[in-house]
Amino acid sequence: MPGAPLGVNKQTGEFQTITSWRSSDDPSPGLFSVSLAPDKSSQIVLLYNGSQIYVKTGVWNGQFFSLLPEIFMEKNFYNFSFVDNEHQKYATYILLDPSQITYTLMDPSGQVKQLSWISDKQQWLLNYNQPPALCDVYSACGPFGLCDQKSSRSCNCYPGFEPASKKDWDLGTWSSGCSRKNSFQCNNKNRSSSTGDGFFEMKMVRLPSNPLNSTESPSAGECEGACRNDCSCTAYAFDHDQCSIWHGDLENVQQLYEDDEDDSAGSLFLRLATSDIPASTNIPPATSNRSHSKLAVIPIVVPVVTVLLGCVVTLFVGLIWARRRSARMAKQVEGSLISFTYADEDLENKSCPSSKAAIDPDSSILEENEFHKLADDTIHDLQEKFEEYGDSIQIDGFDIDYGNQVLTLKIGNLGTYVINKQTPNRQIWLSSPVSGPARFDWDATSNSWVYRRTKANLFKLLENEVEELCGKPICLS
Repeated sequence: MPGAPLGVNKQTGEFQTITSWRSSDDPSPGLFSVSLAPDKSSQIVLLYNGSQIYVKTGVWNGQFFSLLPEIFMEKNFYNFSFVDNEHQKYATYILLDPSQITYTLMDPSGQVKQLSWISDKQQWLLNYNQPPALCDVYSACGPFGLCDQKSSRSCNCYPGFEPASKKDWDLGTWSSGCSRKNSFQCNNKNRSSSTGDGFFEMKMVRLPSNPLNSTESPSAGECEGACRNDCSCTAYAFDHDQCSIWHGDLENVQQLYEDDEDDSAGSLFLRLATSDIPASTNIPPATSNRSHSKLAVIPIVVPVVTVLLGCVVTLFVGLIWARRRSARMAKQVEGSLISFTYADEDLENKSCPSSKAAIDPDSSILEENEFHKLADDTIHDLQEKFEEYGDSIQIDGFDIDYGNQVLTLKIGNLGTYVINKQTPNRQIWLSSPVSGPARFDWDATSNSWVYRRTKANLFKLLENEVEELCGKPICLS
């Protein structure tokens, strides 16, 4: 809450913390909390079960926490301060507009959320949540729960498991995790038995942290055998002659994809009662690396051929696309430095007006699919306009970078704009070297992105500021 301290009493050692509810309808203390760092450094951390840190704000630099500047830099809204004296050490903030009603909570999902009351709509507006992605919360889906950011439901149980509390899961509280449908039969070590244990391969996942044992092993078969012969082993992983074994609950496992950057990605072999393993994936135990390879040949051949054909087609289309764009991208005003970087696919014929027809004019809040399309089209449209604009000015260091759905416009040593979409609250976020950070909502009446507190139009604001910095008019709208 505004004005409330979040820190530590140096004389008593007592920490002030915000703790989540157990679930949305159970106010008993939950598993997640936010507090000053346990080592009493000048930063705030998010904790799982009181000890596992999964988000750090970075240290206070006198103006904001170094790793989360976008949250603390709305100069017209908040005034943050950090107090450190002989008696206490804490962070706090006040609202510059005392009529504004806000509150901050640690959600049962493990995300810190701040909401503002919008009186004319009679509803709460989510200003931000941290971390933005649920799967960045430690053990967001609880024991034996798989977090998948691209799934229609972020949390799912492993095969052979079911929600430990169906009521909690129906309410969208996942931290209770999952429980086994059937216990595995450790006393039956016959590999060919239909009533014994087997292993289910969970491919391309973020492996659980802190395996009980991680040692060198000559083969995948020996690694599997070490787990099978240990009645406490719940899963194993084998990679580059390294065998890792886990006991007890498996937590913080996430489904990963080709575009994810995670050094912990791998295959996790989950121990299950054989009856719980889908027949198509009930892989017999391997005795060597070679036997694993043989089993993998048939399911891999068809996907590989398909991927290769797809790559040839993509390369052919890409060459045509690159030729069409090269002339305009190569054009450069003498004396200026312009570079363009693309990390995402640059689709043609995408523009902000083309997506307006998909918006429900009677809706005050964008549906998720509407928001993503509209925000992506808007940022792409700005990218195209700034590319054309860059060809017509002479400023050393004029640079446009578009990657991972973030548009960065550097105007030499005059400043840098950062434009990206804020998925949790369905807004576009602008960091301006002139007016500072601001978040823009979609206004269906004017068909534009508007800054809620001043009603400034995103495109008009950029036109005025960029013209002021560059000394040359620009038309974005």
